[in-house]
Amino acid sequence: MIEILINNIKCLTLFVLLLFPSIVVGNDTNQKNIILLIHGIKLNINQPNRVWGNCNKNEKYYWNGMVGYLQNRGYAFGGIIKSKRGNIRLPDCLDKTCCYYNPVDANVFVLEFSKAASTDGLAFKCLELSECIKELLYFTNCKSISIVAHSAGGLVARAYVQKALPSVDYCGHVNKLITVGTPHFGSAYAKFGDLLGTRVTSLKPNASIINDLNNTLTLPQNILYASIIIRGFAADVRGSGYSYDPYIDPTKLSNLPIDFKYGGDQGVHVKSQNLALAKCAQLYEKLTQRPILNPIIRVTDPSPKDTSLNDEQVHTFAPNSPNVQKKLYLLLQENNALWKKKQKNQLEKQVENDIINNVYKKRN
Repeated sequence: MIEILINNIKCLTLFVLLLFPSIVVGNDTNQKNIILLIHGIKLNINQPNRVWGNCNKNEKYYWNGMVGYLQNRGYAFGGIIKSKRGNIRLPDCLDKTCCYYNPVDANVFVLEFSKAASTDGLAFKCLELSECIKELLYFTNCKSISIVAHSAGGLVARAYVQKALPSVDYCGHVNKLITVGTPHFGSAYAKFGDLLGTRVTSLKPNASIINDLNNTLTLPQNILYASIIIRGFAADVRGSGYSYDPYIDPTKLSNLPIDFKYGGDQGVHVKSQNLALAKCAQLYEKLTQRPILNPIIRVTDPSPKDTSLNDEQVHTFAPNSPNVQKKLYLLLQENNALWKKKQKNQLEKQVENDIINNVYKKRN
C-alpha cells in the first residue's frame, strides 16, 4: 500500500513539473543558476564515472546519489555532458538517458571528461570544462553556474577560474565553487603513479601547477568557496600528512584542530583537502572579508573488511554519504549568509553535531 502511494506521488510530481516548469527550484529565467557536477581522476577510462549517481533502473526517471538527492528536492536534471571528438556542443553532446525534463529548462548537469582528457593532467580537462560552461550559458540562458567538484575535479575547476592556462579563458559566470575531497595541496600518493602518466603526476605536492594555484594565482573575489573535508570514520584516521607541511603557513598549521591535522579519506589527507590553508585563500579572505568554508565530515568506510583492491574506499564513496549530500544541498542554496564571518562557526558546529549523532547511531 505504501509503495503504491509513493509511486502515485512521484507520478503526480512528474506530471506537475511537466505542466508547470516554472515551479522548479531555482528556475527563474532572469536569475537562473546551473549546478554543474564534475568528477576527478578516472583510473579506468573505459568505464563511465558515476560518482554523482546512477539512474535507478527500477524507476525510469529517478537517480540515486547526489543527482537523485537534488531531484527529490525539486531540481531538474538535464543529463550528462560528454565531449565528442574533443568538442562540446549542446544538445549534441548531451546524454539524456533517464532525463524526463527538457534540458533547456533543467538546472543540474554532470560533466564527464573525454577519454583523451582523462589520460591527461589538468590542461585538457580544464579546456573541456571551459567549453562546457560556455555551452551551458548559451544553451540554458542561465546567468551563473555553481560548480561542485569531487577529488581532482576541484583542481580542474580552480585551474579554470584562476586562469592557470593561458589558452583557456574564464568567462566570469561562476558564482560558487564547492570541492569534495579535493587534493588542493596535491597527493603524496601521486609519486607512485608514474605508470599512469600526467593524470596522476600532475597531482604531486611539488607540481608546478599546484604551486601556482596556491601561491601565485589569485582566487576570483566574486566567487564563494567551500572545501568539504572528508575524514574516514574508523578508517584512515592517523596519518600525519607531514609531506604537506612545507607548503602550508606554519602559523596556520600550528593552530589547526586535531581533526584537521590527522587522517584522511583513504585517498587524500585532510590537510590537502583544506583550501583555506592556501596562501591564495588567505589573501581572498583578507580582501573580501568572507571566509572560505571548510566543514569536515566523517564518512563511514564502505568496505571495512578490505578483502579486495577493488573495494570502494571512503574517498570515492563520499559523494554518496547522506551527510555530504545534506551539506552540499545547504551550500548550494541561494542564501549566501553562510559565507558571512559570523556564520562559519555555526556551520562547523552543525557538522560537529552531525558527527556526534552519527557516532551515537553507530554505537546504538
